[in-house]
Amino acid sequence: MGFERGAWLRLCRVPLHAWNDFFFLSCVFYCGQFLKADSRTLGKERFDYTRILFATSSLEIVKSVEKIIVDGVVIKINIVRECEFSLVENA
Repeated sequence: MGFERGAWLRLCRVPLHAWNDFFFLSCVFYCGQFLKADSRTLGKERFDYTRILFATSSLEIVKSVEKIIVDGVVIKINIVRECEFSLVENA
């Protein structure tokens, strides 16, 4: 079994009608395992980006634009790994 670590991702341009765990899972399926969305995302406190935690064995920086179909329309989602570290959050 390989080593995995958690990392936070920001997803920009997520349409509000697609704001759910299934959609977030499909956004990170290619690079790791979806774990959870942060409380501000779930509470819909801000709408400029979503924040999700995922597990990955890769040490590569994640920065991509993914095309995902939502209700028959292709949406471009910007996906960026957050680089700040929080020991309290990781503990």
